[in-house]
Parts: sequence; structure tokens; C-alpha cells
Amino acid sequence: MLNVMKKAALVAAVTAVALPVSALNILLTNDDGYGSYGITAMQSALESAGHTVYVSAPAENQSGKSGGINTHYGESVGFIEYVGGKQWAVEGTPADAVSAGLFGLLPAVLPEGEAIDLVVSGINDGENIARFANASGTVGAAMFALRRGYHP
Repeated sequence: MLNVMKKAALVAAVTAVALPVSALNILLTNDDGYGSYGITAMQSALESAGHTVYVSAPAENQSGKSGGINTHYGESVGFIEYVGGKQWAVEGTPADAVSAGLFGLLPAVLPEGEAIDLVVSGINDGENIARFANASGTVGAAMFALRRGYHP
């Protein structure tokens, strides 16, 4: 029962923060993996609010990877495209997924003259609190985007 209540509260919270001032182009990622409940709920809520959502998330669970990135110069990150050029499962860390989305995948599919307005990292399937928050891949992906100029 608690799990159902947690999911209901999650969807309500996402819906409340998803109401747009104007429609945005959003890159959505997480650390729990491409098919996790949280990222699916967030995508649905943001799209229902009128935003265009592009998903670039790890193919598999990458929790605890912090801001880890592909450190071998010139090495590529693999990805699998889903749903008409708007969703990708990236074979890498959460920060790799953000990097692949912002600098590789999205420039090829965004309409001319458009850009990503906001990067959203989460919803996490766990808690990012206290001293363990720095180890979170969800937080690491958000920090990667922040260091590249994507912030409120």
C-alpha cells in the first residue's frame, strides 16, 4: 500500500511542478535507467503540461555513479533510439547520457533555430539525501548540465 501511495504522491508532485509558463524543450535524464517508473512518470507529466520532452538516459541502472563520465578521449558512447528521434537509451553514465543528448543526439533532431531550454534529472528511485547525495548519478547528471550552462 505504501508503494502505491508513494507513486500517487510522486505523480501529483510532478504534475504540480510541470505546469508551464510557456512550452519548453526539455532534456530528461535519470540514473535509474531508461525504463524506470520515475522517468516515465516525469516524461508523461511534462508532456501533459505542453512541453516537448527528449529523453536521454542510461540504458541500465547507473545509481551511485555520481558525475562519472567517459574518460577516454575520442571514445564514443553507444545508444539505442526509441520513439521517433525523441528518446534514447545511452550505454554510459547519467552524465554521459546528458552529454550525448546535448551535444550529439539533439543537435541532429531539433528543429532549426531551436535549442534545449532545460535539463531535468530524475525522478530518482530512491533518496538523494545527506552525505550520499554526492554519489548520486541523478545529482551528477544535473551538475553536468549545470556546468554547461543549463540552470534556472
